[in-house]
Amino acid sequence: MTKEEFAKIATGIRASYPNQNVLNTTEAVEWWYSLLKDLGYNITAQAVTKWITTHKFPPAISDIREEASVIALGQIPDWGRGWLEVKNAISIFGYMRPQEALASMSEVTREVVKRMGWQTLCMSDIANEQTDRANFRMIYEELVARKSSDAQTPGYLKELIAKTQSQMMKPLYEKEHDRLMDKENRNDRG
Repeated sequence: MTKEEFAKIATGIRASYPNQNVLNTTEAVEWWYSLLKDLGYNITAQAVTKWITTHKFPPAISDIREEASVIALGQIPDWGRGWLEVKNAISIFGYMRPQEALASMSEVTREVVKRMGWQTLCMSDIANEQTDRANFRMIYEELVARKSSDAQTPGYLKELIAKTQSQMMKPLYEKEHDRLMDKENRNDRG
């Protein structure tokens, strides 16, 4: 998205919320642009339009990124629908056809089932079903939150975070390496 395209979006936000002090300085417009430009004009315009037509107060940058991720990825079904997919797949495919069962599921449901184990879920009796359902819900909601956060985070920021984490972990790896080498040297002498 170009600065000129974002200027149109900023004007739309200001016009839609005239009594709010949103995007009222050049610095504010520059900051918002820097954090939204990776989305592209069309998806940002759609996200802002959706927000403006459904909310009384102006969006934050995170609101626009969240709306854009829903537009781009679609609405992820809730965990209850995912659990229903599992129950239906068990009744249709059973224990012996895990590949077909997994292929019948949505992406997040499939990932949860892989983590929990298809055969484990199939073999579960009624007494364990409540526990399996609760575990399924917990894992499902965690995956959805992670996927949503990942979709909302700009690519360049993900790269910066990965680089920072790598730099932060390097001294820890070096210390562990030195500790292991010292231990090995002591064992060789002893």
